[in-house]
Amino acid sequence: MKLDFFECRFCDKRYNTAAGLKRHKCPSKERADFCLETKYGKTAFEAYCIWVRMRGYVKPELEACVDSKYFTSFVKFSRFFYESSIPLLQNYIEFMVEKDFLPQLWSHPEVYSQYITSFDSRVDLMEQAKITLTYIDAVAAKVGITNEELFGVMTTHEMVKMIRSRRFSPTVLYLMKSYHRYLVECTESDAAILQSMVPETTINRKLAKNPKTKEMLRGIIKQYEL
Repeated sequence: MKLDFFECRFCDKRYNTAAGLKRHKCPSKERADFCLETKYGKTAFEAYCIWVRMRGYVKPELEACVDSKYFTSFVKFSRFFYESSIPLLQNYIEFMVEKDFLPQLWSHPEVYSQYITSFDSRVDLMEQAKITLTYIDAVAAKVGITNEELFGVMTTHEMVKMIRSRRFSPTVLYLMKSYHRYLVECTESDAAILQSMVPETTINRKLAKNPKTKEMLRGIIKQYEL
C-alpha cells in the first residue's frame, strides 16, 4: 500500500511531501546527515561499526550510532584520527578493545602513546613498509615530484611527525638511501633528533634476526626509487 505521507526514520515526524521531509531537522537526523555526508562523520560511523562488531554486539546501524551515548566521543576520535595521522583505523580500535578503553578515552594522549609504543610489535614489517611507501608515493604524486625528491622538500618537523605517528616506519626509513642522504644534508641537531627516533643499533639487531625480510624490504624500497 502506498503511503500518503513521508516519515522521519529517527523521530517519526510526518510530512505530506518528500521536500518537507528533506527540509526537516531533528537532532538525530542532523547527526545522521553528518555521518553520511562529511569526512569526519563517515569515519566516526566506521569507527562505531568496527567497535560494535569487535564487542560482539548486534549488527551496527546508523540509528543506533546517532543515539549512542558515545556519539560525540566517536566524532572527537574521528578528528583526532586525522590530526594524528593514525595509519590503521581497525588496528587502533582493536588495541582499544583489547585494553578495554571506552571511546571517550581513544583520543587521550596517554592512550595514544600506549598504542604507538605497541605499534611495531603489533604490525609486521611488510605491512609497515606498505604504509610508509604508499604514503610517500601518494604525497609525492600529489605535489608533483618524485619519491626521492620528497625528502628534499620535507622538513625535519614533518618527518618527526610522520615517524611518531608511524606513517613512517623507523625500520623501513632506515633502509632508505634517501633517508641517509637527508641525514647528511640536514643540521646536526636535526640529525640527532631523527637518529634518536630511528635507532641504528636497535634496528640492525632486529633486521639481523630477519635477513629474508630485510632483503625483501630493500627490494621493495628500490622499486619506489628511495
